[in-house]
Amino acid sequence: MDNQRYLHKQDLVIDTFILDAPVEIEKGALRLDTQNDSLILELKITPLVENSEQINSITLKIWAVDDTGAEIEGYYPYLHTIEAVDAHEDQSYLKQTTIAQIPDVGHVEVEVEQVEFLDGGMWQNSGLSVNRHQQMPIRDLCIEYQVQIQRDIEATSPPGARRIKFLPTQLDQCWFCACGRPNLDHAEQCSRCGLSKSWAFDHLNEEAIQTNLEKYLENIKHAEAQKRKQALEKKAAAQKRGRRIFLYTILAAGVGLLIYLMINVVFPFVQYTHASAQLNRSEYTRAIALFTDLGDYGDSIRMVDEARYRQAVSLLDNGDYEEAITIFASLKHFKDSQDMLTEANYQKAGGLLADGQNDAALDIYLTIFDYKDSAALVSDIAYEKALGLYEEQNYLEASDLFRFLQDYRDS
Repeated sequence: MDNQRYLHKQDLVIDTFILDAPVEIEKGALRLDTQNDSLILELKITPLVENSEQINSITLKIWAVDDTGAEIEGYYPYLHTIEAVDAHEDQSYLKQTTIAQIPDVGHVEVEVEQVEFLDGGMWQNSGLSVNRHQQMPIRDLCIEYQVQIQRDIEATSPPGARRIKFLPTQLDQCWFCACGRPNLDHAEQCSRCGLSKSWAFDHLNEEAIQTNLEKYLENIKHAEAQKRKQALEKKAAAQKRGRRIFLYTILAAGVGLLIYLMINVVFPFVQYTHASAQLNRSEYTRAIALFTDLGDYGDSIRMVDEARYRQAVSLLDNGDYEEAITIFASLKHFKDSQDMLTEANYQKAGGLLADGQNDAALDIYLTIFDYKDSAALVSDIAYEKALGLYEEQNYLEASDLFRFLQDYRDS
């Protein structure tokens, strides 16, 4: 770009991040074309979604002020759309775009207002934003910590490693990644660099770095001690090595087989037996935990459902309708869980009816209208309610209910 023609006006400072945006402005500059007084906006816009090739256009909201900081009428704000977006090879959009001929412009503020996709989808800025948070730069840590972080990165190769610059920070509703990008609290990885939230907070805090550094130094110390010990023992063990290796191999194989049988056969069998005994003693919570811990051993997965089914039946028998309903609903098609779910709702409605909570009972009976005498109970409750409304001289609502009841009794 011709430095004499284009006057540098401003480097954009991005201090506010839109948390749910599909793109972000990472950096930019404002230049003035002195030949025609047009403003040139150079932007690096980074996609934050996987299907970045589907982005068709990006609309920017631009606020322009003069050199005194006063708003420029008609350009505060001003909308400008970048059409036919093409990604750079590093998946960023490097754009030089003429935005307007704005008189006496001093500087601008820029924000992504809207993103349109090729399939007609549209993202609109809802104002879900957060300001830049002060994070600890990794370069400000001691050199030992910086080297240890590099070791952890090389050992685990996390996605986004090349953009790690800071220690991550957790705020109330969002977390700042090691690359500096804020993300919604529930996001498991950074929308900009892809770094895992759990990896970032597990590895990039000073306590973890210190612990890993101590382990590394201890491992080096231990390795050196082992080398010295092995060198001292090597000469003495040379003549007996062959026979001992054979003996140790047989012994190790036997021990390995025994351990394998204990872990994969004996221990699971004992635990399964114990879990079954707990189930038979109606210790449902303990039985569920034991069967769950067994994973796919035998029919343990089915027995988890069996234990939960029996627990729900017991809860129903004891009048704990809500918990029973929750469990039967989660069991879906296990045995007759759907029928038992209906029965639990029926009994719950009966309890509400007995407690005088007729409206709540009526709501439930309507959901199981064809079950047992639910239809008759719906008519009874509606009839009693209509009589009450009639006695209260609320004739309009009473007549609606009597019409609903049709030929029921003297409706």
